[in-house]
Amino acid sequence: MDELLADQLDGMCESILKRFSTAFNIGTGRMEMMMAGTEGMERMIQGVKVNERYIELLGKMQRFRDQGERMYALALNLMVQYKRQEAARWLKRMRDLGEELGFLGLECRAFQGLGQLANEEGRHEAAAELLRNA
Repeated sequence: MDELLADQLDGMCESILKRFSTAFNIGTGRMEMMMAGTEGMERMIQGVKVNERYIELLGKMQRFRDQGERMYALALNLMVQYKRQEAARWLKRMRDLGEELGFLGLECRAFQGLGQLANEEGRHEAAAELLRNA
């Protein structure tokens, strides 16, 4: 009985993830259109909220590599909105996740993103160090 319930729960979670993934992919495919005007910015902000929820669900399902990938996508979205501190927070979480679980690709991209942020802020020595760590 417990096994049947677990299978049903897994199926429901997969269905939810597919819906989030579809919505996210549609949203990113229309990124250029969304950049125009206030309506576009509102959609980007909504995308942040959806992505945060998606990241949470991936963690609960222990799909940590996918979770890290979504953290990166969210950080990029925030960078486009000039929300650098929030982007840095997600990149650091991504770096920590990659380090903890041995996902070198996640770690490298996190360091690249953090290096880009440091460079944009004029912290060139810190940027160089972060990029060397990548």
